[in-house]
Amino acid sequence: MNSMEMDPWTGFISDPYNGLDDMLKKRLRATDAKTFVEDPLRPLRVAMFMSRFPQMVPDADLVALCSKGDLSLLPGERIWEEFRKLLLKGSRPDLGLEFLHLTGLLKSFPELQATVGCEQHPVFHAEGDVFTHTKMALKVATTLKGDNENENLLLMVAVLCHDFGKPPTTVWSHEKQRLISNGHDVAGVAPSVTFLKRMAAPTDLIEGVSVLVKEHLKPFELVREDAGAAAYRRLARRMKGTSLNLLAKLATADGEGRLCYGEEKQTRDDINTFLTKASEVGVHNLDAVPEDIVKGRHLLDKGYQPGPAIGLLLQECRQYQDETGEKDPEKILQVILNKEYRNR
Repeated sequence: MNSMEMDPWTGFISDPYNGLDDMLKKRLRATDAKTFVEDPLRPLRVAMFMSRFPQMVPDADLVALCSKGDLSLLPGERIWEEFRKLLLKGSRPDLGLEFLHLTGLLKSFPELQATVGCEQHPVFHAEGDVFTHTKMALKVATTLKGDNENENLLLMVAVLCHDFGKPPTTVWSHEKQRLISNGHDVAGVAPSVTFLKRMAAPTDLIEGVSVLVKEHLKPFELVREDAGAAAYRRLARRMKGTSLNLLAKLATADGEGRLCYGEEKQTRDDINTFLTKASEVGVHNLDAVPEDIVKGRHLLDKGYQPGPAIGLLLQECRQYQDETGEKDPEKILQVILNKEYRNR
């Protein structure tokens, strides 16, 4: 279908390879098997087409050609561009991932390949392995996109990477008599960074994804634990390069992109509770990291000299601000600089 042209003046369509017939039959087909393999990016581009045009199905010959592909011959920048389009422009990125799995190309992405066959406890994930869950979560995430393209991309990549920590942490617990993956949120940061750096993804995106992956369990945890205001404020402060709103969307995709029943089911009502509580405790801008009330200039005005001591005092002020929600810098300093407080 890419090997057609139309004369804009006469409307005449030149279609030497029957591309129109392919479009009518919703079929993806290689124009020329011999030239198709000349560019090793083409199999990944087919995966991108699968995501963007889910009604189109590759024929057997095209699948066979793609199965012989070798993405290791490509620079990371070219791979990233196709992945970016697969995630950002596609309505069914799960189909693109499934095509990579079908053709064996997923092995070019070891962090993704490791999720295939990584089983999960059926009470929490009745859908099957981590790869299946990831595809389902991506499908949900496409419905959560907003108007900001950069935020949409950050969300989609974070959903793709959010469970990279499960393969190295999943073990059988004799105590609980089930599979557990304790710490997979923190463990997922390193493989996410490796995965994205290999593709030469932008540095700011890698930083944002790292934060989201590390914190992706927190929205449901805070709601379940009925956490206090300080926990929400501390979490909001850790959202550098991203936001609580994006974290909530990631948690929504994670919670709804699985099969789970009974008390373990996580709902969008929980996410709404999380966002409401965050707003109620003073995290008014859910798209920004909270600003420090006490700044260095306040301490300089009180006669403190620049140096490590000021940094430690600012850290204490920040902690007190998060614990109490106090917004008056003088009141915070009055407490922090009080000898009794400092000697407690």
